Amino acid sequence: MKKRALTLAAIFALSLCGCSNDSPEKAVEGFYKASQEHDMMKALNYTNVDESEREQIAEIVNTMGIDIIDYEILNTVIDEGDTTATVELTLRATSAQAPDTIESTPQIPCLKTQSGWKVLFL
Repeated sequence: MKKRALTLAAIFALSLCGCSNDSPEKAVEGFYKASQEHDMMKALNYTNVDESEREQIAEIVNTMGIDIIDYEILNTVIDEGDTTATVELTLRATSAQAPDTIESTPQIPCLKTQSGWKVLFL
């Protein structure tokens, strides 16, 4: 009985993890929200970056001093095979190198994995 309860708890916990990025929009939103909070390790959880490389990438990004002011998801196109998508958003940010507000409309590529949608880092 105890073993069955632990198995059910593990399945439930895994299903909760999958809910956080069950669409390309949620993956992009999770990434940018964590980035906005200056938590790059959390942001990288929404990407396809290998866990062994996350700390190094987070350090590099943190030294850039990027401060995301706001973002808004505009459009999502999921490719025919339902394995890749592109999320278009508007983004306003500043950085240590460019203190003036920069506005852009990036196209964010996403990849569907076994654990849900991920922001694709090339």
